[in-house]
Amino acid sequence: MLAMDGQKKPAKDSIVAAIGEKTHIIKCENVTKQDDLVSQRHEKIGTERIYNHLAENGVSIHVHTHDRNLS
Repeated sequence: MLAMDGQKKPAKDSIVAAIGEKTHIIKCENVTKQDDLVSQRHEKIGTERIYNHLAENGVSIHVHTHDRNLS
């Protein structure tokens, strides 16, 4: 999963993306303040939505990585 916060701090929205091994972007979720006022929870919400979507479609996840954004 890849999460990107909006440019302003605290972020008003986050985009979480699932990147596949054989294809590029599998699914993206945009989480906004309308979904949850606390921006620190946006990545978790987006990840849960993607996991649910993949499970509903019979897609198994072999590796989950997280970018700690150290750059």
